[in-house]
Amino acid sequence: NTFDAVIGNLKNIKKILSLQKALIKFITFNIVKQEDMVDIRNFYKIMDENDDGYLTVEELYQGLLRSGTIFNTSEFDNIIENIDTQKTGIIEYEDFISACIDKNKVTEESNLKQAFEMLD
Repeated sequence: NTFDAVIGNLKNIKKILSLQKALIKFITFNIVKQEDMVDIRNFYKIMDENDDGYLTVEELYQGLLRSGTIFNTSEFDNIIENIDTQKTGIIEYEDFISACIDKNKVTEESNLKQAFEMLD
């Protein structure tokens, strides 16, 4: 189930270096196929209740609850700590997509080669 994979990636988010995060975001939005992000994009839109293009911490929390996702407080705090790096209480679309995308797709050898060629 794609939804379960998205939630799993969100729950397993870990602190990563700024350079790693920038590279993941670059590859995600410049190289990864758009169809690989459709489910994540739709999940984000569903949770963005006021349709302002951003998720508040509360919108994320309520969206996860409505989806039936089971998590504990420390898991949710970990998600927020690692996705809201500016500590604004706002989760931007790009950060959410980058956090939820399957990192195996992002780090496929062909994607890494293409990113290197683009940056070289």
